[in-house]
Amino acid sequence: MNIIKTKNINSIYRAFSLVVLQVAIVLSAYSQSNILDDLQQADSKTEAKVTVYQDSEITEALLRQPPSTTESNSNLSRGWSVQVFSDNSITAKDMAFQIENKIKERIPNEYVRAERHAPFWKVRVGQFESAEEAQALKNVLLQEFPEFRGGIYVVKFNMSND
Repeated sequence: MNIIKTKNINSIYRAFSLVVLQVAIVLSAYSQSNILDDLQQADSKTEAKVTVYQDSEITEALLRQPPSTTESNSNLSRGWSVQVFSDNSITAKDMAFQIENKIKERIPNEYVRAERHAPFWKVRVGQFESAEEAQALKNVLLQEFPEFRGGIYVVKFNMSND
């Protein structure tokens, strides 16, 4: 009976230790500290220590901070597009990819993308700095695809928040 209790306690302790390690990793990521330094610190209770062997390029990549967003590069991710499809039905995904392919066949040099914006599947065409440019493409799309009439819109997008 004592053996069973000891095995259960050891299993619980191991599971708890894994959870604590995972929480520590997540918290260190949120605090933007160096996770490698955190892992190499001796555990306060067990004195256990993790040694990481890896190429120096990996360490440098982990320590590298993402570039700060400036006025000049943040504008690259914002703009205008033409939305030709938006649906959340069971068949929406298949329809979105069919529409994407149909547009790519007739207008091969234009940006076309079927994408998921939960709960909707959307198809967007073009990436423009101005609404006027997107409106011009909308007019071309309506001539080329009259079946889009009634469901085609010029939309503003922000790729990081879209």
